[in-house]
Amino acid sequence: MARTVILCVDDEKVILETLERQISKSNLGKTFEVEIAESGEEALEIIAELEEEGAELAVLVSDQIMPGMKGDELLIAVNQSHPQTLKILLTGQASLEAVTNAINKARLYRYVAKPWDDTDLMLTIEEAARSFMQYVQIVEYDQHNRLLKSLNTATQEISGATNPKSIAEKLIKSVQLNATVDRIFLLLKEGPLWKVEAFYTGDSAEAQDLTDRSFRDNLALTNEVFDRMKPLMDLPQPVKHSMVIPVERGNEAIGYLFMENNRSKVHFNSNQLEIMHMMAVQTAISLENATLYGSIEEQNKDILDSIYYAKRIQYSLLPAKETLYKHFPDSFVYYQPRDIVSGDFYWYVEEAGYFFIAAVDCTGHGVPGAFMSVLGSTQLNEIVKQSHIHETDQILTEQHERIMLNLGKNEPTAKVNDGMDMALCRFDLSKNELQYAGANRPLLILRDGEVIELQGDKKPIGHSGHYEEEGQRRVYTSQIFQLQSGDEIYLFSDGMTDQFGNGGKKLGKKKLYQNLQSFQDWTMKERRAKVTEMMLNWMGNLRQLDDQILIGLKIK
Repeated sequence: MARTVILCVDDEKVILETLERQISKSNLGKTFEVEIAESGEEALEIIAELEEEGAELAVLVSDQIMPGMKGDELLIAVNQSHPQTLKILLTGQASLEAVTNAINKARLYRYVAKPWDDTDLMLTIEEAARSFMQYVQIVEYDQHNRLLKSLNTATQEISGATNPKSIAEKLIKSVQLNATVDRIFLLLKEGPLWKVEAFYTGDSAEAQDLTDRSFRDNLALTNEVFDRMKPLMDLPQPVKHSMVIPVERGNEAIGYLFMENNRSKVHFNSNQLEIMHMMAVQTAISLENATLYGSIEEQNKDILDSIYYAKRIQYSLLPAKETLYKHFPDSFVYYQPRDIVSGDFYWYVEEAGYFFIAAVDCTGHGVPGAFMSVLGSTQLNEIVKQSHIHETDQILTEQHERIMLNLGKNEPTAKVNDGMDMALCRFDLSKNELQYAGANRPLLILRDGEVIELQGDKKPIGHSGHYEEEGQRRVYTSQIFQLQSGDEIYLFSDGMTDQFGNGGKKLGKKKLYQNLQSFQDWTMKERRAKVTEMMLNWMGNLRQLDDQILIGLKIK
Protein backbone atom coordinates (compact mmCIF):
# COMPACT_ATOMS: atom_id res chain seq x y z
CA MET A 1 0.00 0.00 0.00
CA ALA A 2 1.28 3.47 -0.90
CA ARG A 3 2.50 5.79 1.84
CA THR A 4 -0.24 8.02 3.22
CA VAL A 5 1.06 11.32 4.58
CA ILE A 6 -0.07 14.16 6.83
CA LEU A 7 1.97 17.30 6.04
CA CYS A 8 2.34 20.08 8.65
CA VAL A 9 3.67 23.52 7.59
CA ASP A 10 4.72 26.30 10.01
CA ASP A 11 7.69 28.66 10.17
CA GLU A 12 7.99 28.06 13.93
CA LYS A 13 9.97 24.85 14.46
CA VAL A 14 8.66 24.33 18.00
CA ILE A 15 5.08 24.23 16.73
CA LEU A 16 6.05 21.80 13.96
CA GLU A 17 7.78 19.43 16.36
CA THR A 18 4.80 19.55 18.74
CA LEU A 19 2.36 18.75 15.92
CA GLU A 20 4.57 15.94 14.63
CA ARG A 21 4.85 14.41 18.10
CA GLN A 22 1.11 14.66 18.82
CA ILE A 23 0.10 13.08 15.50
CA SER A 24 2.74 10.33 15.65
CA LYS A 25 1.74 9.29 19.19
CA SER A 26 -1.99 9.26 18.37
CA ASN A 27 -3.89 6.53 16.55
CA LEU A 28 -3.09 8.36 13.33
CA GLY A 29 0.55 7.34 13.72
CA LYS A 30 -0.39 3.73 13.00
CA THR A 31 -1.74 4.58 9.54
CA PHE A 32 -0.21 7.87 8.48
CA GLU A 33 3.34 9.17 8.18
CA VAL A 34 4.03 12.76 9.23
CA GLU A 35 6.10 15.19 7.17
CA ILE A 36 6.96 18.74 8.25
CA ALA A 37 7.98 21.87 6.32
CA GLU A 38 9.05 25.30 7.59
CA SER A 39 7.70 27.25 4.59
CA GLY A 40 5.20 27.04 1.76
CA GLU A 41 8.00 26.64 -0.76
CA GLU A 42 9.51 23.70 1.15
CA ALA A 43 6.04 22.14 1.41
CA LEU A 44 5.61 22.22 -2.38
CA GLU A 45 8.98 20.51 -2.80
CA ILE A 46 7.93 17.74 -0.39
CA ILE A 47 4.60 17.31 -2.20
CA ALA A 48 6.44 16.97 -5.53
CA GLU A 49 8.62 14.24 -3.99
CA LEU A 50 5.55 12.45 -2.65
CA GLU A 51 4.04 12.47 -6.13
CA GLU A 52 7.17 10.90 -7.59
CA GLU A 53 7.02 8.16 -4.93
CA GLY A 54 3.33 7.54 -5.56
CA ALA A 55 2.50 8.52 -1.99
CA GLU A 56 -0.87 10.02 -1.04
CA LEU A 57 -1.17 13.43 0.65
CA ALA A 58 -4.12 12.92 2.99
CA VAL A 59 -4.13 16.08 5.13
CA LEU A 60 -2.34 19.41 4.82
CA VAL A 61 -2.17 21.52 8.02
CA SER A 62 -0.70 24.97 7.36
CA ASP A 63 -0.05 28.14 9.33
CA GLN A 64 -1.29 31.35 7.64
CA ILE A 65 1.37 33.93 8.55
CA MET A 66 4.73 32.76 7.14
CA PRO A 67 7.57 34.51 5.30
CA GLY A 68 7.20 34.22 1.54
CA MET A 69 4.19 32.14 0.57
CA LYS A 70 1.23 32.61 2.95
CA GLY A 71 -0.90 29.70 4.15
CA ASP A 72 -3.95 30.46 1.98
CA GLU A 73 -1.69 30.78 -1.09
CA LEU A 74 -0.18 27.35 -0.33
CA LEU A 75 -3.61 25.71 0.12
CA ILE A 76 -4.86 27.21 -3.15
CA ALA A 77 -1.74 26.00 -5.02
CA VAL A 78 -2.05 22.47 -3.59
CA ASN A 79 -5.76 22.36 -4.35
CA GLN A 80 -5.01 22.68 -8.06
CA SER A 81 -3.27 19.29 -8.15
CA HIS A 82 -4.62 17.65 -4.97
CA PRO A 83 -8.29 18.60 -4.59
CA GLN A 84 -8.85 15.43 -2.55
CA THR A 85 -6.38 16.50 0.16
CA LEU A 86 -8.11 17.81 3.30
CA LYS A 87 -6.82 21.29 4.10
CA ILE A 88 -6.71 22.90 7.56
CA LEU A 89 -5.64 26.53 8.07
CA LEU A 90 -4.07 27.69 11.35
CA THR A 91 -3.59 31.34 12.23
CA GLY A 92 -3.43 33.72 15.15
CA GLN A 93 -4.48 36.66 12.99
CA ALA A 94 -8.08 36.68 11.79
CA SER A 95 -7.57 37.78 8.18
CA LEU A 96 -10.89 37.97 6.37
CA GLU A 97 -9.18 37.88 2.97
CA ALA A 98 -7.12 34.77 3.83
CA VAL A 99 -10.10 32.81 5.17
CA THR A 100 -12.26 33.85 2.21
CA ASN A 101 -9.54 32.80 -0.27
CA ALA A 102 -9.10 29.44 1.43
CA ILE A 103 -12.86 28.78 1.55
CA ASN A 104 -13.53 29.79 -2.05
CA LYS A 105 -10.37 28.64 -3.80
CA ALA A 106 -8.88 25.80 -1.75
CA ARG A 107 -11.94 23.93 -0.45
CA LEU A 108 -10.85 24.65 3.11
CA TYR A 109 -11.72 21.77 5.44
CA ARG A 110 -11.54 23.87 8.58
CA TYR A 111 -10.09 27.12 9.97
CA VAL A 112 -8.54 26.80 13.45
CA ALA A 113 -7.56 29.90 15.43
CA LYS A 114 -4.36 30.11 17.48
CA PRO A 115 -3.89 29.28 20.29
CA TRP A 116 -5.82 26.11 19.58
CA ASP A 117 -7.17 23.50 21.93
CA ASP A 118 -4.99 20.37 21.46
CA THR A 119 -7.95 18.00 21.75
CA ASP A 120 -10.00 19.98 19.25
CA LEU A 121 -7.12 20.22 16.78
CA MET A 122 -6.33 16.51 16.98
CA LEU A 123 -10.02 15.69 16.58
CA THR A 124 -10.10 17.92 13.47
CA ILE A 125 -7.04 16.20 11.98
CA GLU A 126 -8.45 12.76 12.83
CA GLU A 127 -11.77 13.64 11.20
CA ALA A 128 -9.94 14.96 8.14
CA ALA A 129 -7.81 11.80 7.94
CA ARG A 130 -10.90 9.64 8.33
CA SER A 131 -12.66 11.61 5.58
CA PHE A 132 -9.66 11.10 3.33
CA MET A 133 -9.63 7.35 3.95
CA GLN A 134 -13.33 7.21 3.18
CA TYR A 135 -12.55 9.04 -0.04
CA VAL A 136 -9.83 6.52 -0.88
CA GLN A 137 -12.18 3.61 -0.28
CA ILE A 138 -14.75 5.17 -2.59
CA VAL A 139 -12.17 5.67 -5.31
CA GLU A 140 -11.18 2.01 -5.11
CA TYR A 141 -14.60 0.97 -6.44
CA ASP A 142 -15.33 1.72 -10.05
CA GLN A 143 -19.05 1.84 -9.40
CA HIS A 144 -18.51 4.85 -7.13
CA ASN A 145 -16.86 7.02 -9.76
CA ARG A 146 -20.01 8.85 -10.73
CA LEU A 147 -20.99 9.39 -7.12
CA LEU A 148 -17.49 10.62 -6.34
CA LYS A 149 -17.67 13.31 -8.99
CA SER A 150 -21.05 14.37 -7.68
CA LEU A 151 -19.70 14.42 -4.13
CA ASN A 152 -16.73 16.58 -5.09
CA THR A 153 -19.07 19.02 -6.82
CA ALA A 154 -21.48 19.01 -3.89
CA THR A 155 -18.88 19.53 -1.16
CA GLN A 156 -17.20 22.23 -3.22
CA GLU A 157 -20.55 23.98 -3.61
CA ILE A 158 -21.30 23.67 0.10
CA SER A 159 -17.80 24.68 1.23
CA GLY A 160 -17.93 27.78 -0.98
CA ALA A 161 -20.97 29.15 0.86
CA THR A 162 -20.31 31.61 3.69
CA ASN A 163 -23.66 32.02 5.48
CA PRO A 164 -26.17 29.49 6.90
CA LYS A 165 -28.93 30.29 4.41
CA SER A 166 -26.62 29.83 1.42
CA ILE A 167 -25.17 26.62 2.93
CA ALA A 168 -28.67 25.22 3.40
CA GLU A 169 -29.65 26.03 -0.18
CA LYS A 170 -26.44 24.52 -1.59
CA LEU A 171 -26.91 21.35 0.46
CA ILE A 172 -30.50 20.80 -0.65
CA LYS A 173 -29.59 21.42 -4.29
CA SER A 174 -26.71 18.91 -4.01
CA VAL A 175 -29.03 16.30 -2.46
CA GLN A 176 -31.41 16.76 -5.39
CA LEU A 177 -28.57 16.03 -7.80
CA ASN A 178 -27.33 12.93 -5.96
CA ALA A 179 -30.51 11.17 -4.91
CA THR A 180 -34.07 10.67 -6.12
CA VAL A 181 -36.12 12.65 -3.63
CA ASP A 182 -39.41 14.50 -3.54
CA ARG A 183 -39.07 16.07 -0.08
CA ILE A 184 -35.96 17.42 1.67
CA PHE A 185 -35.80 19.27 4.99
CA LEU A 186 -32.78 20.73 6.74
CA LEU A 187 -33.31 21.39 10.45
CA LEU A 188 -30.75 23.42 12.37
CA LYS A 189 -30.49 24.14 16.06
CA GLU A 190 -30.84 27.77 17.14
CA GLY A 191 -30.08 27.95 20.84
CA PRO A 192 -32.44 25.52 22.60
CA LEU A 193 -34.86 25.41 19.64
CA TRP A 194 -34.92 23.58 16.33
CA LYS A 195 -35.93 25.25 13.10
CA VAL A 196 -36.48 24.14 9.50
CA GLU A 197 -33.83 26.29 7.83
CA ALA A 198 -34.74 25.35 4.25
CA PHE A 199 -36.75 22.72 2.43
CA TYR A 200 -37.63 21.35 -0.99
CA THR A 201 -40.89 19.75 -2.03
CA GLY A 202 -42.24 18.73 -5.40
CA ASP A 203 -40.56 19.73 -8.64
CA SER A 204 -39.08 23.09 -7.58
CA ALA A 205 -35.50 23.45 -8.73
CA GLU A 206 -34.49 25.61 -5.79
CA ALA A 207 -34.62 25.23 -2.01
CA GLN A 208 -37.38 27.23 -0.39
CA ASP A 209 -36.61 29.39 2.65
CA LEU A 210 -38.95 30.45 5.39
CA THR A 211 -38.41 34.20 5.48
CA ASP A 212 -41.99 34.92 4.45
CA ARG A 213 -43.58 32.48 6.89
CA SER A 214 -44.73 33.42 10.37
CA PHE A 215 -43.03 32.05 13.47
CA ARG A 216 -46.13 29.95 14.19
CA ASP A 217 -45.98 28.41 10.70
CA ASN A 218 -42.29 27.66 11.12
CA LEU A 219 -42.88 26.02 14.47
CA ALA A 220 -45.72 23.92 13.08
CA LEU A 221 -43.60 22.77 10.12
CA THR A 222 -40.67 21.92 12.41
CA ASN A 223 -42.88 19.87 14.71
CA GLU A 224 -44.43 18.07 11.73
CA VAL A 225 -40.99 17.15 10.31
CA PHE A 226 -39.74 16.00 13.73
CA ASP A 227 -42.75 13.73 14.18
CA ARG A 228 -42.11 12.06 10.81
CA MET A 229 -38.37 11.62 11.21
CA LYS A 230 -38.16 10.73 14.92
CA PRO A 231 -38.70 6.96 14.41
CA LEU A 232 -35.81 6.92 11.92
CA MET A 233 -33.25 8.97 13.85
CA ASP A 234 -31.47 6.08 15.61
CA LEU A 235 -31.50 3.65 12.68
CA PRO A 236 -28.09 3.07 11.00
CA GLN A 237 -29.56 2.46 7.53
CA PRO A 238 -32.24 4.19 5.47
CA VAL A 239 -35.73 2.72 5.59
CA LYS A 240 -36.82 2.23 2.00
CA HIS A 241 -38.01 5.69 1.04
CA SER A 242 -36.87 7.72 4.08
CA MET A 243 -33.44 8.75 5.40
CA VAL A 244 -32.24 10.86 8.35
CA ILE A 245 -28.62 12.09 8.41
CA PRO A 246 -27.33 13.96 11.49
CA VAL A 247 -25.25 17.09 10.98
CA GLU A 248 -22.77 16.87 13.83
CA ARG A 249 -20.12 19.04 15.43
CA GLY A 250 -17.99 16.66 17.47
CA ASN A 251 -20.52 14.40 19.20
CA GLU A 252 -23.32 16.96 19.20
CA ALA A 253 -26.07 17.06 16.58
CA ILE A 254 -26.49 20.63 15.35
CA GLY A 255 -28.81 19.70 12.53
CA TYR A 256 -30.64 16.95 10.67
CA LEU A 257 -31.07 16.29 6.96
CA PHE A 258 -34.40 14.50 6.39
CA MET A 259 -35.20 13.06 2.94
CA GLU A 260 -38.25 11.25 1.59
CA ASN A 261 -38.81 9.54 -1.73
CA ASN A 262 -42.47 8.54 -1.87
CA ARG A 263 -43.14 9.03 -5.57
CA SER A 264 -40.55 6.64 -6.97
CA LYS A 265 -39.89 2.93 -6.66
CA VAL A 266 -36.18 3.71 -6.23
CA HIS A 267 -35.05 3.15 -2.65
CA PHE A 268 -32.19 4.91 -0.89
CA ASN A 269 -29.07 2.71 -0.91
CA SER A 270 -25.85 2.44 1.11
CA ASN A 271 -23.87 4.41 -1.48
CA GLN A 272 -26.27 7.32 -1.22
CA LEU A 273 -26.17 7.00 2.57
CA GLU A 274 -22.38 7.36 2.52
CA ILE A 275 -22.56 10.33 0.16
CA MET A 276 -25.18 12.05 2.33
CA HIS A 277 -23.09 11.47 5.46
CA MET A 278 -20.10 13.13 3.80
CA MET A 279 -22.26 16.04 2.67
CA ALA A 280 -23.47 16.36 6.25
CA VAL A 281 -19.86 16.45 7.49
CA GLN A 282 -19.05 19.23 5.00
CA THR A 283 -22.22 21.07 6.01
CA ALA A 284 -21.20 21.01 9.69
CA ILE A 285 -17.74 22.31 8.81
CA SER A 286 -19.16 25.00 6.54
CA LEU A 287 -21.62 26.12 9.23
CA GLU A 288 -18.75 26.43 11.70
CA ASN A 289 -16.67 28.31 9.12
CA ALA A 290 -19.68 30.57 8.45
CA THR A 291 -19.87 31.41 12.15
CA LEU A 292 -16.16 32.26 12.20
CA TYR A 293 -16.45 34.09 8.89
CA GLY A 294 -19.36 36.17 10.17
CA SER A 295 -17.48 36.99 13.37
CA ILE A 296 -14.35 37.92 11.44
CA GLU A 297 -16.35 39.94 8.93
CA GLU A 298 -18.10 41.87 11.71
CA GLN A 299 -14.84 42.47 13.57
CA ASN A 300 -13.08 43.60 10.41
CA LYS A 301 -15.95 45.91 9.50
CA ASP A 302 -15.79 47.52 12.95
CA ILE A 303 -12.03 47.87 12.68
CA LEU A 304 -12.16 49.25 9.13
CA ASP A 305 -14.91 51.71 10.07
CA SER A 306 -12.72 52.96 12.92
CA ILE A 307 -9.64 53.21 10.69
CA TYR A 308 -11.53 55.10 7.97
CA TYR A 309 -12.83 57.48 10.63
CA ALA A 310 -9.23 57.90 11.83
CA LYS A 311 -8.29 58.69 8.21
CA ARG A 312 -10.84 61.50 8.15
CA ILE A 313 -9.36 62.91 11.35
CA GLN A 314 -5.79 62.59 10.07
CA TYR A 315 -6.61 64.27 6.76
CA SER A 316 -8.41 67.09 8.58
CA LEU A 317 -5.13 67.85 10.40
CA LEU A 318 -3.17 68.20 7.15
CA PRO A 319 -2.80 71.84 6.06
CA ALA A 320 -4.91 73.19 3.19
CA LYS A 321 -3.23 73.13 -0.23
CA GLU A 322 -4.35 76.74 -0.81
CA THR A 323 -1.85 77.91 1.84
CA LEU A 324 0.96 76.25 -0.09
CA TYR A 325 -0.22 77.59 -3.48
CA LYS A 326 -0.43 81.11 -2.04
CA HIS A 327 3.34 81.17 -1.50
CA PHE A 328 4.34 78.66 -4.18
CA PRO A 329 1.82 78.74 -7.05
CA ASP A 330 3.94 76.21 -8.94
CA SER A 331 4.13 73.35 -6.42
CA PHE A 332 2.70 69.90 -5.65
CA VAL A 333 2.37 67.35 -2.86
CA TYR A 334 2.56 63.63 -3.70
CA TYR A 335 1.14 61.81 -0.67
CA GLN A 336 0.61 58.05 -0.90
CA PRO A 337 -0.07 56.13 2.34
CA ARG A 338 0.75 52.42 2.25
CA ASP A 339 -2.38 51.65 4.26
CA ILE A 340 -5.58 53.57 4.92
CA VAL A 341 -3.86 55.91 7.35
CA SER A 342 -0.26 57.06 7.14
CA GLY A 343 2.86 57.49 9.25
CA ASP A 344 4.12 60.14 6.80
CA PHE A 345 2.68 63.63 6.90
CA TYR A 346 3.34 67.02 5.39
CA TRP A 347 3.13 70.25 7.39
CA TYR A 348 3.38 73.92 6.58
CA VAL A 349 2.41 77.18 8.26
CA GLU A 350 2.84 80.97 7.92
CA GLU A 351 4.34 82.61 10.99
CA ALA A 352 6.31 85.82 11.73
CA GLY A 353 6.87 86.60 8.04
CA TYR A 354 8.23 83.13 7.32
CA PHE A 355 6.78 80.12 5.53
CA PHE A 356 7.67 76.81 7.18
CA ILE A 357 7.28 73.47 5.43
CA ALA A 358 8.24 69.92 6.41
CA ALA A 359 8.05 66.35 5.09
CA VAL A 360 7.92 63.98 8.07
CA ASP A 361 8.34 60.19 8.24
CA CYS A 362 7.16 58.72 11.56
CA THR A 363 8.10 55.32 12.96
CA GLY A 364 5.89 52.64 11.43
CA HIS A 365 2.94 52.98 9.10
CA GLY A 366 -0.77 52.29 9.33
CA VAL A 367 -2.45 52.98 12.67
CA PRO A 368 0.73 53.18 14.85
CA GLY A 369 2.38 55.57 12.40
CA ALA A 370 -0.81 57.64 12.18
CA PHE A 371 -0.89 58.16 15.97
CA MET A 372 2.71 59.36 15.85
CA SER A 373 1.91 61.68 12.92
CA VAL A 374 -0.92 63.35 14.85
CA LEU A 375 1.43 63.90 17.80
CA GLY A 376 4.17 65.26 15.53
CA SER A 377 1.88 67.63 13.61
CA THR A 378 0.34 69.00 16.81
CA GLN A 379 3.74 69.60 18.39
CA LEU A 380 5.12 71.42 15.34
CA ASN A 381 2.20 73.85 15.48
CA GLU A 382 2.74 74.41 19.20
CA ILE A 383 6.51 74.94 18.81
CA VAL A 384 6.27 77.46 15.95
CA LYS A 385 3.01 79.27 16.68
CA GLN A 386 2.75 79.18 20.48
CA SER A 387 6.36 78.90 21.67
CA HIS A 388 7.54 81.20 18.84
CA ILE A 389 10.62 79.11 18.02
CA HIS A 390 11.52 79.94 14.42
CA GLU A 391 15.07 78.63 13.87
CA THR A 392 14.87 75.27 12.10
CA ASP A 393 17.62 73.62 14.17
CA GLN A 394 15.96 74.73 17.41
CA ILE A 395 12.57 73.50 16.18
CA LEU A 396 14.01 69.99 15.65
CA THR A 397 15.72 70.02 19.05
CA GLU A 398 12.50 71.13 20.77
CA GLN A 399 10.48 68.55 18.82
CA HIS A 400 12.88 65.80 19.96
CA GLU A 401 12.62 66.81 23.61
CA ARG A 402 8.83 66.94 23.51
CA ILE A 403 8.62 63.53 21.81
CA MET A 404 10.93 61.99 24.43
CA LEU A 405 8.90 63.60 27.24
CA ASN A 406 5.55 62.42 25.86
CA LEU A 407 6.63 58.87 25.00
CA GLY A 408 8.69 58.32 28.15
CA LYS A 409 6.62 60.00 30.84
CA ASN A 410 4.96 56.77 32.04
CA GLU A 411 8.25 54.83 32.11
CA PRO A 412 11.06 57.38 32.54
CA THR A 413 13.83 54.75 32.57
CA ALA A 414 12.57 52.81 29.52
CA LYS A 415 14.10 53.23 26.09
CA VAL A 416 12.07 55.17 23.55
CA ASN A 417 12.02 53.28 20.24
CA ASP A 418 9.70 55.59 18.35
CA GLY A 419 10.09 58.96 16.72
CA MET A 420 10.38 60.52 13.28
CA ASP A 421 12.69 61.69 10.51
CA MET A 422 12.13 65.15 9.08
CA ALA A 423 13.23 67.59 6.41
CA LEU A 424 12.28 71.10 7.61
CA CYS A 425 12.53 74.35 5.59
CA ARG A 426 11.96 77.98 6.52
CA PHE A 427 11.49 80.38 3.62
CA ASP A 428 12.02 84.14 3.77
CA LEU A 429 10.70 84.91 0.29
CA SER A 430 11.36 88.64 0.66
CA LYS A 431 15.10 87.79 0.73
CA ASN A 432 14.90 84.58 -1.34
CA GLU A 433 16.52 82.84 1.61
CA LEU A 434 16.07 79.22 2.66
CA GLN A 435 16.97 77.86 6.08
CA TYR A 436 17.03 74.06 6.30
CA ALA A 437 17.53 71.52 9.07
CA GLY A 438 17.17 67.76 8.69
CA ALA A 439 16.79 64.78 10.99
CA ASN A 440 17.93 61.83 8.88
CA ARG A 441 16.46 63.46 5.76
CA PRO A 442 18.23 65.36 2.97
CA LEU A 443 16.94 68.28 0.91
CA LEU A 444 17.20 68.29 -2.89
CA ILE A 445 17.59 71.49 -4.89
CA LEU A 446 17.64 71.46 -8.70
CA ARG A 447 19.20 74.55 -10.24
CA ASP A 448 19.36 74.71 -14.05
CA GLY A 449 19.02 70.92 -14.10
CA GLU A 450 21.97 70.40 -11.74
CA VAL A 451 21.62 68.54 -8.42
CA ILE A 452 22.40 70.28 -5.12
CA GLU A 453 21.86 68.07 -2.08
CA LEU A 454 21.85 69.45 1.46
CA GLN A 455 22.49 66.79 4.09
CA GLY A 456 20.73 66.84 7.43
CA ASP A 457 21.99 65.47 10.74
CA LYS A 458 22.32 61.68 11.03
CA LYS A 459 20.05 61.40 14.02
CA PRO A 460 16.28 61.03 14.29
CA ILE A 461 13.79 62.91 16.42
CA GLY A 462 12.92 60.64 19.36
CA HIS A 463 14.53 57.21 19.70
CA SER A 464 16.92 56.59 22.58
CA GLY A 465 20.41 56.10 21.18
CA HIS A 466 24.06 57.10 21.15
CA TYR A 467 23.55 60.37 19.29
CA GLU A 468 24.95 62.62 22.03
CA GLU A 469 26.78 62.36 25.33
CA GLU A 470 24.62 61.29 28.27
CA GLY A 471 22.99 64.28 29.93
CA GLN A 472 23.45 66.56 26.92
CA ARG A 473 20.73 67.96 24.68
CA ARG A 474 20.32 66.50 21.22
CA VAL A 475 21.36 69.38 18.99
CA TYR A 476 20.62 69.78 15.28
CA THR A 477 22.24 72.11 12.78
CA SER A 478 20.71 74.48 10.24
CA GLN A 479 21.99 75.62 6.86
CA ILE A 480 21.29 78.87 4.99
CA PHE A 481 20.88 78.68 1.21
CA GLN A 482 20.45 81.66 -1.11
CA LEU A 483 17.71 80.91 -3.63
CA GLN A 484 17.48 81.96 -7.27
CA SER A 485 14.51 82.26 -9.58
CA GLY A 486 13.73 78.88 -11.14
CA ASP A 487 15.21 76.81 -8.29
CA GLU A 488 13.26 73.64 -7.52
CA ILE A 489 13.16 72.31 -3.96
CA TYR A 490 12.14 68.72 -3.11
CA LEU A 491 11.44 67.20 0.31
CA PHE A 492 10.71 63.47 0.49
CA SER A 493 10.48 60.43 2.78
CA ASP A 494 12.52 57.24 2.42
CA GLY A 495 9.34 55.43 1.32
CA MET A 496 10.15 56.82 -2.13
CA THR A 497 13.78 55.74 -2.38
CA ASP A 498 13.43 52.42 -0.52
CA GLN A 499 10.61 51.10 -2.73
CA PHE A 500 11.56 47.91 -4.56
CA GLY A 501 10.85 47.53 -8.27
CA ASN A 502 10.24 44.45 -10.39
CA GLY A 503 13.98 44.07 -10.95
CA GLY A 504 14.48 43.46 -7.23
CA LYS A 505 16.30 46.77 -6.63
CA LYS A 506 15.38 49.84 -4.59
CA LEU A 507 14.59 53.04 -6.46
CA GLY A 508 17.35 54.90 -4.59
CA LYS A 509 18.17 58.62 -4.46
CA LYS A 510 20.14 58.62 -7.71
CA LYS A 511 17.27 57.17 -9.73
CA LEU A 512 14.76 59.49 -8.04
CA TYR A 513 16.91 62.54 -8.80
CA GLN A 514 17.34 61.47 -12.43
CA ASN A 515 13.60 61.12 -12.87
CA LEU A 516 12.95 64.53 -11.32
CA GLN A 517 15.55 66.05 -13.66
CA SER A 518 13.75 64.47 -16.63
CA PHE A 519 10.52 66.31 -15.70
CA GLN A 520 12.00 69.77 -16.43
CA ASP A 521 9.57 70.54 -19.28
CA TRP A 522 6.51 70.02 -17.06
CA THR A 523 4.94 72.42 -14.56
CA MET A 524 5.09 71.38 -10.91
CA LYS A 525 1.38 70.58 -10.83
CA GLU A 526 1.85 68.36 -13.92
CA ARG A 527 4.83 66.68 -12.27
CA ARG A 528 2.63 65.18 -9.56
CA ALA A 529 0.99 63.00 -12.22
CA LYS A 530 4.47 62.17 -13.60
CA VAL A 531 5.67 61.13 -10.13
CA THR A 532 2.58 58.93 -9.69
CA GLU A 533 3.23 57.30 -13.07
CA MET A 534 6.93 56.86 -12.22
CA MET A 535 6.19 55.04 -8.93
CA LEU A 536 3.49 52.80 -10.42
CA ASN A 537 5.77 51.80 -13.29
CA TRP A 538 8.65 51.17 -10.89
CA MET A 539 6.60 49.01 -8.48
CA GLY A 540 4.91 47.01 -11.25
CA ASN A 541 3.02 44.21 -9.53
CA LEU A 542 4.97 44.56 -6.26
CA ARG A 543 3.31 45.82 -3.09
CA GLN A 544 4.01 49.31 -1.76
CA LEU A 545 6.34 48.81 1.21
CA ASP A 546 6.06 52.09 3.08
CA ASP A 547 4.23 55.40 3.15
CA GLN A 548 5.45 57.79 0.45
CA ILE A 549 5.64 61.56 0.39
CA LEU A 550 7.31 63.98 -2.05
CA ILE A 551 6.84 67.77 -2.00
CA GLY A 552 7.97 69.89 -4.94
CA LEU A 553 8.32 73.72 -4.88
CA LYS A 554 9.51 76.13 -7.57
CA ILE A 555 10.89 79.60 -6.81
CA LYS A 556 9.42 82.40 -8.94
